[in-house]
Amino acid sequence: MSAPAMPADVSDDFLLALHREESRCTPVAERSTCSEHLEWRDRCVGRHEVQS
Repeated sequence: MSAPAMPADVSDDFLLALHREESRCTPVAERSTCSEHLEWRDRCVGRHEVQS
């Protein structure tokens, strides 16, 4: 499985936040970025499975 393509309109702020959260091993529940969809977490929350 290949990595998702980086959208052309990704901001520097997003890339910095993604790098910071990935390198610090921030727990998924505390992240503001989504490395799966390469989007801010609040914008892709509907695409994630709801876990109870």
